[in-house]
Amino acid sequence: MNICRSTILTLTCLLLFAHLTFAQENAILENFDEFRRQNFQEKIYVTTDREFYLAGEILWFKLYGMDGSLHLPTDLSRIAYIEVVSADSIAQAQAKIALDQGTGSGSLYLPTNMVSGNYMIRAYTNWMKNYDPAFYFEKELTIVNTFRRLPPPPSKKQISLHFYPEGGQLVSGFESKVAFQATNLPENQATFSGVLQNNLGDTVLHFSSEYAGMGSFKFIPEKDMSYQAAITVEDETYVAQLPDVLANGQVLSLEPANNLVKISASSNKGEDGLYLLVQSRNIVSHSVFMQLSSGQTSLSINLQDLADGINHFTLFNQAGKPVAERLFFKRPEDLMSINIEGNQKQPSVKEMVSYQISAAVNAKLSMSVYQLDSFNKEPSINMVDYLYLTSDLGTRIENSAYYLNDQTPAAHLDLLMMVHGWSRFDWDEVINPIETDKKYVPEVLGHLIQGEVLHKESGSAGENINAYLSVTGKYPRFYVSRSNPEGKIKFELQDSFGDANIVIGTNPLQDSAYTVEIWDAFSKQYLTFSNHQLDIDQQRAAPLIDRSIGMQTMNIYQESNINTYTTEESDTTLFFMRGDKRYLLDDYTRFSSMEDIMREYMPEIFVNVNRAGFSLRILDDVRETKYDNNPLVLYDGVPVFDMNKFMAIDPHRIKTIDVIRKRYFLGKSTFDGIISCSSYQQDLEGLTVDPAALLMNYQFAQQQRTFYTPDYRTNTNSTLPDRRNLLFWKADIVTNQQGMAKVKFATSEESGEYLVVVEGISPDGIPGYTAVTFKVNNEVN
Repeated sequence: MNICRSTILTLTCLLLFAHLTFAQENAILENFDEFRRQNFQEKIYVTTDREFYLAGEILWFKLYGMDGSLHLPTDLSRIAYIEVVSADSIAQAQAKIALDQGTGSGSLYLPTNMVSGNYMIRAYTNWMKNYDPAFYFEKELTIVNTFRRLPPPPSKKQISLHFYPEGGQLVSGFESKVAFQATNLPENQATFSGVLQNNLGDTVLHFSSEYAGMGSFKFIPEKDMSYQAAITVEDETYVAQLPDVLANGQVLSLEPANNLVKISASSNKGEDGLYLLVQSRNIVSHSVFMQLSSGQTSLSINLQDLADGINHFTLFNQAGKPVAERLFFKRPEDLMSINIEGNQKQPSVKEMVSYQISAAVNAKLSMSVYQLDSFNKEPSINMVDYLYLTSDLGTRIENSAYYLNDQTPAAHLDLLMMVHGWSRFDWDEVINPIETDKKYVPEVLGHLIQGEVLHKESGSAGENINAYLSVTGKYPRFYVSRSNPEGKIKFELQDSFGDANIVIGTNPLQDSAYTVEIWDAFSKQYLTFSNHQLDIDQQRAAPLIDRSIGMQTMNIYQESNINTYTTEESDTTLFFMRGDKRYLLDDYTRFSSMEDIMREYMPEIFVNVNRAGFSLRILDDVRETKYDNNPLVLYDGVPVFDMNKFMAIDPHRIKTIDVIRKRYFLGKSTFDGIISCSSYQQDLEGLTVDPAALLMNYQFAQQQRTFYTPDYRTNTNSTLPDRRNLLFWKADIVTNQQGMAKVKFATSEESGEYLVVVEGISPDGIPGYTAVTFKVNNEVN
């Protein structure tokens, strides 16, 4: 009987424990799913025509916007932001790029006043500004200004040494694998050795680096001991402290073998078990409860069951708190194959060349062809290693393309995983998800101009204040926004390209105590620029000068071809589409005042005059009664709130007047009709804009520059010089239903070796990259 009671009690405890375990597991998964729902991840990848430029050249690029989990093209954002940023976080060139089905392209002119150095090109969307800038796209570029003296050789940087226990912590009594990394090593220092000592001065072990300043060792830390390591580089010793040893804690380790990954976990905190969550790009592949026996547990996972790229192995205790994490990389297997084949192996100068590209059906690709030399190399980063590696680490990796090379040892890639530690987000936000309004919303229809309404004296937020934005010029547009309780306003502009003058303000007759401030659309969050300094020896100065002469030659002789732009289809319609009545004043006898014109020619408008001056009323075309309030009056798209000021405009400057007789609803605002006047030059002539309003020239989405390539099929003996070292750039290659595409371009006068780079992505989110070389001989056929 006692045995039965004991058995029943044991079973009851086991069932209760299983229930608690399941409930905890379910809570973690639910919270993780809620976090993912609230924080949709976007990725931006940018391919550039090259990675080395001269100041005064044009940088060409293509952007790919995609969902961060599946890498499928996404239309969440219709605008992307791209910048070239210097080491001191100052943007040297910027542009807003329109995205269509996740892709967009453009160009940036690199100013001739830029200082020679290493720069970052970065790209992001408005939605991505809610998150850490570590997950913007970034790539290092080198830009040299040949109009200025080359910079002196870089000064020697202090070597920095860091240690990373596997799983995140050292626990006494448990063997731990510790990875390390030394940064700022001299270029000629491929490897180094070091020694690990405890606080008593005893040598625990010797170690040495394996690749790029990285390496690892194993040891069992002891209780109440601390450890430090010393390395020697170029006869100098550098010392670094290892993390503190915990008396109690958990240890996580991974060991890949054949087609399995063995996961081992240890704990000396008296726990019955630990919970393992495996996810990649926020998609969970495994959630497992690991029962502890004498503080130890292990299991194996088939490598094929893991996602391509970085997998996050996170260990939770029974309270649902993360206690250890390890990154593991699975090499992508099903990459998009791209094959390119030219019609000639060694074309001559000034000769047409054609290439046939084969890839996935309807693949979106870009292609660049440029001369290889001591400055221009094969790209250090491509779409494959960015999507699967760099973008999920959130840190800069020098020569990231190396790690996905089939010849690269798996140990080097695993070291990279260990020195990059924990995941891209704060687990506290996952475990306790709190839904909050994001400061930056996705631009799902077009560019958003955002800002706030503030009291001029107190600086407090102005709530429920109507603000307006007018785009002046040939096709004027008008927008309104009412401020929320925090004073925030936003204007959504669709299909707007190029630059234009804009006017932003409030109604000075009602809200003169308030002012409008507009936020800069470009992010002000920057990462620390810690990459290597520019180092160009004088022996390479001559090739730079020759390239500079070639650039200047092209800028002089081909200026019109280089600076040709396509005409983007901007929205040319007025916001009210078409007026109920349009008056072309040249069709009427001119009067000297607006009052006379309206009284004589415009029966829809009633002009009233009293001591306060003029007021206007529109005749409702449905009820045939006058509205109670002044209509919205626009002059070249800018609202005029003071009717006395409007009636004082010289009518000889006005070309057309449109009248809307219906009550008009725009956003949260209502207008008792509209009177819209356009001047002959559409430049606000004769109107004094409210001095409190903001007037500025504003850059909308970039207009497309046309890449210039000559056609020598009919004229190979052109007298104009052709010093191009970038032979071809095409951002919008799309394969047909057979997965094929063809391109043609001309070689220049510059003989030598050239690189053809093609990369892109398939409709189902599979990236691909390939590069081939060919030579141009210096003979003319």
